[in-house]
Amino acid sequence: MKTKNYIQEIEKGNYALALTMLDKELTTDPENPELLYNFAICCSRTENHNKCIETLNFLLKRSGKFIERDNVFRLIIFSYIQLESYPEALELIRERLKVNTDDTTLLSFRAHIQEKRNQVEEAIKTHKKILTIHGDYKNSLNSLGYLLINQREATQEEINLAIDCLKKALALEPKNAAYLDSFGVLLGALGNNKQAEKAFRKALEQWPDNQEILANLDKVLQAGEKTNTPPPISPEPNIQPLQPEKMEKKESPPVATSPTKKANKPPEKNEASALMQEAKTLMDEIMQHTKDFDELEK
Repeated sequence: MKTKNYIQEIEKGNYALALTMLDKELTTDPENPELLYNFAICCSRTENHNKCIETLNFLLKRSGKFIERDNVFRLIIFSYIQLESYPEALELIRERLKVNTDDTTLLSFRAHIQEKRNQVEEAIKTHKKILTIHGDYKNSLNSLGYLLINQREATQEEINLAIDCLKKALALEPKNAAYLDSFGVLLGALGNNKQAEKAFRKALEQWPDNQEILANLDKVLQAGEKTNTPPPISPEPNIQPLQPEKMEKKESPPVATSPTKKANKPPEKNEASALMQEAKTLMDEIMQHTKDFDELEK
């Protein structure tokens, strides 16, 4: 069918061509909700977020009962985030959460904005809420595991939770570069630089030119295996980006440490050894799992 040809181009990733085709269709049917919706998607994919928002707002005014209404709002919010228009995004998130309080996509957008604004503790709370709704929500498993041990002082309970979160994320996607990077940061925070190096190198196999992973690898190579006792978790200057829709990466801006907050004691020797052994076992399992996966693919 002629009017559906643009969908084939969207599926192929030919968004510029699809835009041209949709624009032509819209000249004869300017209020068609399906055409407007797909036109907005193509605008988003070509990073014309202002046009995306304009088109979707027009769609909402003209077609109040459009079947993809929830996704329309999600796409508007996503576009606001890409434009760094955080107040507008947060206001719309608040309004939509009144309709569906357990919308994990909206909550994930909120957590992303909180991270961008250096509101790490608030982001941690939001990711925890998401995981009470959807325990296997991969983005939150990864982000929570990372945020708990990076740029802040972590309690022993938080370290354990970070390990559990990243275990689950890697069990779901053992070859995900972002999850392996987060796991490497965790291992480095525990003082296990040798296993952290393995995690970062495995991540680079999936994403060879990622500068953040390369920087993390360089950090552990410079640190070396200086001691078997892990140091206290301390803030680090590295910033990791999170893309709310596709990348599932994380963002952890520098966080000011309160001058009145007492530093957490490092884990006791036996407890630290147990944590490092658990991390080493998990890393060995990941390496074996991905090796087996590679062999199955041959």
